[in-house]
Amino acid sequence: MTTKEGLQRLNCNLLFSQVFLHVVQLQYHKFFFIGLLFNSCEKYENNPTDFREGYIGQYQVHETISSYTFPGCGEPYSLEKDTVISASYGDTDTTLNILGRDVFLDLTGRYNDYHYGLIIWSGSISSYFLNGVLGCGQSENYKGYRISNNP
Repeated sequence: MTTKEGLQRLNCNLLFSQVFLHVVQLQYHKFFFIGLLFNSCEKYENNPTDFREGYIGQYQVHETISSYTFPGCGEPYSLEKDTVISASYGDTDTTLNILGRDVFLDLTGRYNDYHYGLIIWSGSISSYFLNGVLGCGQSENYKGYRISNNP
């Protein structure tokens, strides 16, 4: 083998080894980036926290029931007592059941309907309900605080 043939063979071997190393490095980087992609992606668990959990429970409340009347509607009355009411899951996945009513709370913990209102915030509850006919009926008020997370 001549020197020229030896140099050509050496250059060919060097070129082959450089190409081989380059391909190996590309493969390594490709696998590295694919591995990095799979390891850096967080797995999403389809089990979000139910927003209603912050409101569910039992509440110690002071209940006041008072009548409002015009003459001819009967004798006025007023009742007061301390009692416990429960807030539980409603009939749908967005409602609560409180005092026998399914309610949908807004982002501030409020519900308002004709003659009925409810506010729940920081473990406290306030509710009012007016029922009856024009001039004769009663108002129900509940104010209190949460004593348990169990309905």
